[in-house]
Parts: sequence; C-alpha cells; structure tokens
Amino acid sequence: MAEIDWSGFAGDVRAALGDMPINAAVARWPSTNKTLWSRARRGLQPLSAENYLAICRLLGLDPWRRYSDAAKPRRVRRSRPRSLRDIAKNLQNQTVSVTVSRGTAVRP
Repeated sequence: MAEIDWSGFAGDVRAALGDMPINAAVARWPSTNKTLWSRARRGLQPLSAENYLAICRLLGLDPWRRYSDAAKPRRVRRSRPRSLRDIAKNLQNQTVSVTVSRGTAVRP
C-alpha cells in the first residue's frame, strides 16, 4: 500500500518555513489555517491528499519525495489458527451487562 513519510514531510515543512510562526504562515497564505500548518509541521497525523498537495505547492516541495509504494510486511498475530476451544473459552470470559430499570418510566 502506498504511503507518505509524514515525519519526513514534517521535517521538510519545518525547513521550508524556517523560523516563520504559524500565524505568519496563515497571513501569508490566507487559504490555509493554523490547524493545517500545525499538523504539517508536527507530522503526527496524516493530511488529506488535497492539503498535502496544497502545502507542497505553497512551499515548493516535491510531493513525490516522501511517497513510498513499497509493500510493508504483514503482521502475523498468532502463530497458529484459533481453535473452537479457544473461541469458546474467550466467550465464557466475556462480561455481560445486566439490564436494569433506570427510572425513566412515566409516572401516573
């Protein structure tokens, strides 16, 4: 699956903006907002494709630089398939909530 290296992109954004505060970036590019610049600079949350491309265009960054279509290795959760015994055991250990009256009935 294709992915963007968000932490690398954030480094590129910080380098391109230099010491410019977020408020100054919003003033320079009025079509943007503080949230967009904050997310782009931190790199912790992915941006939408259109916002990613907009930031790249505004800052003159190559959008393909941080793109990767290398396949990630699949994570295997169990070394063996779950047996019916395991499933039944898990079902027995699940808690069940008791239905109780919450006193919301209409009083006469």
